[in-house]
Amino acid sequence: MKINLLYFVLLVSLSSCQTYQYLSLSGTNIAQDSHNQFVAENDTLLLQYNFYGHNGPVKITVYNKTATPIYIDWKKSAIIIGDMAYSYYSPTQQLSGTTSSTSTLGTIGYRYGSSNLHSTSGTIEATIKGQEGIEFIPPNSMKEQSTLYLINGYLKNIPEESMTTRNLWPETKGFPKMKTIDFTVANSPIQLRSYLTFSTNGKEFSMEHQFYVSQIFHGMVTPSALTPIRDKGNYFYSSKSTGAGVAIGAAIIVGLLALGSNVDSGIK
Repeated sequence: MKINLLYFVLLVSLSSCQTYQYLSLSGTNIAQDSHNQFVAENDTLLLQYNFYGHNGPVKITVYNKTATPIYIDWKKSAIIIGDMAYSYYSPTQQLSGTTSSTSTLGTIGYRYGSSNLHSTSGTIEATIKGQEGIEFIPPNSMKEQSTLYLINGYLKNIPEESMTTRNLWPETKGFPKMKTIDFTVANSPIQLRSYLTFSTNGKEFSMEHQFYVSQIFHGMVTPSALTPIRDKGNYFYSSKSTGAGVAIGAAIIVGLLALGSNVDSGIK
């Protein structure tokens, strides 16, 4: 009981002392929709990027507007962060879907290759091993893909002395001021490009879009509570424990151990 209580109090103390770092992306050659998702469109397809989530998951949605199939070659597609290219290709992909009484599959994406399907109560889960790295989008349908993240943790080396404390949403009540810094394309800490290769009717073509981090702000407001940016496609975030949280947790541990020792001595 004493150990369980110690872990519980420690967990509460650390989780309540998190600093969240929020990053906002802007595009240089791509528009945004009402949900701040980045959208590009031509006569063949509609392309959408959404980066919302922890560490910036790169979620791509492609809608085939035509009456003929489109193919995405993930091996010839990559996201370039700075000057480093990271392939969109993944040798395996998780699938999910549903079945009806007529055995018709719901909306399911897939890669070419063998699969091992498991069906329970009308729900299908699968892992498909891709061999070609090419995915097929039927006419008038869409495909979603998310295999990469923009960052792997809290960004360091952000100049705190250049940050200003201000209310980012003065029209919205209930949110504290947060430390903020704005960037241009030239001085942004993250610049990235997305390069995608498609083919249709035997012809190959590519699309490239450019983004950069235009604003960073941080505070102790959790992502779920920060409603002005919740589910907005150009925002993503990370977090870290504050020094105060670690210190409080350590003090609580020492206090509990001492208390437990005194209690044990009293029982004896």
